[in-house]
Amino acid sequence: MGYLGAYDSVQRFVKDWKLKAQGPRVTQVFVPLVFEPADACQFDWSHEHVELGGVGQTVKVAHFRLAYSRQLFVVAYLRETQEMAFDAHRQAFAFLGGVPLEFIQPGKPQQNAYIERYNRTVRYDWLTQDLFDTLEQVQDCATRWLWTYNHERPNMAIGGITPKQKLALVA
Repeated sequence: MGYLGAYDSVQRFVKDWKLKAQGPRVTQVFVPLVFEPADACQFDWSHEHVELGGVGQTVKVAHFRLAYSRQLFVVAYLRETQEMAFDAHRQAFAFLGGVPLEFIQPGKPQQNAYIERYNRTVRYDWLTQDLFDTLEQVQDCATRWLWTYNHERPNMAIGGITPKQKLALVA
């Protein structure tokens, strides 16, 4: 007649059997909390719901954040393509004044906590606050919001100063 159990039961059994045979594994990860200028950048994408011309749409938003100063950059697109990713990086590097030495591994919230928190800030601080007619209006609003965030809004994680003030300390 055959085995009457479920596939996931077999998976659990094999996983438990392997753990008993090998013993528990300890994995260590070093996540730096202090960075040098131009050392690292965090990058992430999000899909955000906005209203363009009275019609609900999903825009794709590229988020960049320098790890040292917490300076931010964001750009929105209607479609998610490889060209969009290249263009987002090109614009971010021009805005940030160069290419960082490394990118913190994307898709790992425990390593990318700054950018994950920033995604939420973008969503609630400006994307949900306005109605837009065009993607250009979304980007104009983002540019104004970024200027305020980078130049006027104190960041408690870097001593209550703005990201621009933090960058000026190394100039």
